[in-house]
Amino acid sequence: MEQFIVKADRKMSNCTQYKSDPYIELKNVENFKDIWPQLNFGIIKTINNKKPNRESGSDKFEFTLIDTYTDKEYTANISKVSNGIRFRISAFSEYMDLLPSQFIVITMHKEASNCNIGIRAGGFYKYLLKKVQKSKTAKKTKDQTENKYYIEEEECSKMTLSSNVSEYLLQFGIVQSGRTVPKGKENFEYQMYEFEGCTKDYIGVPFNTILDVDCFDDFEEVL
Repeated sequence: MEQFIVKADRKMSNCTQYKSDPYIELKNVENFKDIWPQLNFGIIKTINNKKPNRESGSDKFEFTLIDTYTDKEYTANISKVSNGIRFRISAFSEYMDLLPSQFIVITMHKEASNCNIGIRAGGFYKYLLKKVQKSKTAKKTKDQTENKYYIEEEECSKMTLSSNVSEYLLQFGIVQSGRTVPKGKENFEYQMYEFEGCTKDYIGVPFNTILDVDCFDDFEEVL
């Protein structure tokens, strides 16, 4: 069985600000990137033992995706676009109400001309903080974003962070700075937090205050 793990970003999650169809890019994922060509050439004839649907002249294969936790089925599709292979998971994202703090595990197992594809979502952390990226206009002599983070879920209007978030984070040494982080050209700002002792892209804050936070660049580091 093959598997790969991907962090749910804002456009992949069910944030109402984003109306695009949530998808996972497969073009650089070893083995998984071959699913579309093998469907196209008839090497794979069924997915999860059901024949996928392909409209005449279309590069999109629609099929049934199975949640490996619950066995629930979702409609999904894989399509070829000019710059890659897209695995669209709209139904799964909406039902699970995915947030950027979560990760997604995709599994694949081929048996003759059938390919079993599964999906599951989970989250290790109560809060996931993302490092503030240095502005291109910032002075090179001073890194204005060092040790500064924000909670990415704040942008999802479906999620309201409780009023005691700052108090909870403070128990781990994560301090609300009183400043905000603008989100590009969009009309939204994140609360900024500061934490000494972490130089990586993410801080995972556990559900229990007796545990330590995790600092990491990729989910594979903590799985």
